[in-house]
Amino acid sequence: ANAEGWTLHASFLTKENGEMCKISFFMHEGAAFIVAASKNVALAVSVASVAVAKADLDAYTEPRFEFAREIADVFLDHFFNKLSASQRSDLIRFVCENQVTLCGESISPLHQHIQSYRESGAIRPHIRFSAITAPS
Repeated sequence: ANAEGWTLHASFLTKENGEMCKISFFMHEGAAFIVAASKNVALAVSVASVAVAKADLDAYTEPRFEFAREIADVFLDHFFNKLSASQRSDLIRFVCENQVTLCGESISPLHQHIQSYRESGAIRPHIRFSAITAPS
């Protein structure tokens, strides 16, 4: 403790060091769309079905969309294969009604990071969400 009676406690955690990602949804003419973004590039695709989402994603062919496409692929795989239709609907409604963005790190063994994920064994691409942001 110092002279004022304060004690400093330090905690050291492993910093995630994947690709920063953002996920949001919007409605257009009654249809739901996802916006998936890397630090610098965003893309939008329909979430009407897996096939429609994949077809929309295939339209983003420029190299600058590489990370955003990967983020969208990882998220959509979980969205369609792990969440029920009710859970998907609830997530879309929550994000749209509150105008929020889900923020996290896209972790992939395909890319080298300061935090090596290759040494962790057979890590699968996934997103570790850490925050929800909303307009003030």
